[in-house]
Amino acid sequence: MTEQVVYSTMFLCILMIMERDGILMIFKKLRAQVKIIVIIVSVTFLGGMIYLGGSSYLGGEQGGHSARAAIATVNGIPITYHDFQQAYISQLQQEQSQSGRVDGRMLEIIKYRTFDSFVYSVLVEQEIKNRDISVSATEVNDSLAQIKAGFPDESIYRQQLQMAGLTEGQLKTLLEQDLQQEKLWSTVIGPVEISDEMIKEQYEEVRTSHILIRSDGDTEEAWAEAKEYAEFVLAQLAEMDFASAAKAFSDDYGSAEAGGDIGYVGRGDTVPEYEEVIFNMEINEVSGLVKSQFGYHIIKVTDSKLAEGEEFELAKSQIVDRLRSAEEERVVNRWLEELRETASVVINDKHLIAITHLIAGELEEAKLSYEKAIEETPEDGYLYASLGDVYLELDDIDSALAEYVTATEKIRNDGQLFFMLANLYQEAELEEEAVIAYLKASELMPNDFSVQLQVQGIMNQLGREEEADLIDKRIEELLNWHDELQKLQQQQNEQVDPDLESPVETGITE
Repeated sequence: MTEQVVYSTMFLCILMIMERDGILMIFKKLRAQVKIIVIIVSVTFLGGMIYLGGSSYLGGEQGGHSARAAIATVNGIPITYHDFQQAYISQLQQEQSQSGRVDGRMLEIIKYRTFDSFVYSVLVEQEIKNRDISVSATEVNDSLAQIKAGFPDESIYRQQLQMAGLTEGQLKTLLEQDLQQEKLWSTVIGPVEISDEMIKEQYEEVRTSHILIRSDGDTEEAWAEAKEYAEFVLAQLAEMDFASAAKAFSDDYGSAEAGGDIGYVGRGDTVPEYEEVIFNMEINEVSGLVKSQFGYHIIKVTDSKLAEGEEFELAKSQIVDRLRSAEEERVVNRWLEELRETASVVINDKHLIAITHLIAGELEEAKLSYEKAIEETPEDGYLYASLGDVYLELDDIDSALAEYVTATEKIRNDGQLFFMLANLYQEAELEEEAVIAYLKASELMPNDFSVQLQVQGIMNQLGREEEADLIDKRIEELLNWHDELQKLQQQQNEQVDPDLESPVETGITE
């Protein structure tokens, strides 16, 4: 196990992919990865959050909360609205501190992530109780001593504890929970064997160059033409050096200029067809045609990093640690997945029910659930946007457009909503409405360089010169603002200390 720290977790859970544009893409990726479960039991996020909130979901009916007042139940254990809201706010704050802001459309993703994390935390805490896993006072005190040893002195430790909003007693409770979790992981994982062959495969790398001939389509004729041309290129290597041929013929423009060189690759870094060939080739050997999903490759091995020598011996321990961590994660993921599949999870919140259906790809059920959620909270504009996303998945552009119109009527200050509305107008070939919505998005996000460039490109594409000029001015203002900010920062760095004749040292020069 890794060294204990105050806010430690065994593994970090990310059941979402934060992409800036396209809420549908997020949900599609969530749906694709819904079975890829990584543990998130964190003493900071859930264990600590619930304890410090003054209630425990495993304590039955406390603080006036009961299963009837629960957002959901997990094996009969209630997750109260109070506890969930605390954890949700914590996640929002964490997200905001990491990314600077949280777009309104991301609230739904964060809500689902919070709930999913809660479910796993309840299941894990139930397992700890069922297995009667306990931690002695000595173990907790030893862990606390390790933390204290990391501070220069007691006063700084106390100061940091206060800044975290913790008493030492609360910290010890969090450490107790964390130690219980570590004991559970040890029981679940068991011994992990790392073979010499696994270490060697992890270490070995091969440097290759390739010439790629792509197919113009996915038909048999297109692939046959690509193969014929690739055979022609392969024949040219009898009189041309490989690097020149790559520059002349390769469709992989990124590597072609470097003579086809793609650097060192390890096992698992490339498509299987490519990997199978390169690890069975000698240095300077050139392959025949190798077909993959990308086209036909002609490969040359230029160097190899073999599992031998002093460098390999020095790297062994790190490789073992990396392989062991990966195997531990795999075992825990599988165990958690099985635990979740056999659990009885009953959701009472209509919005969460809708999100769950959407992620599962149950679009009709999601549509009905969002409609029910809207009945409960008709002023929540983001619910209409989410319902619009469902209609988009159902290829009902008109209904999607209607929902986004309602969403922007409810929420007038979210540029992302207007940008999505503009996309829908454009798809529905309603150019005037699309232009108005794009300009509104640009107005609401004046400091978002990416959005300004996208709107500018769309205006130019549509031949809207006047609107394009308006966006040009906004981009120019944004660039000027950025230049002024850089100048101000440079002036601050060059500021002269009034008590010295030389500029203030920055730590760069001696």
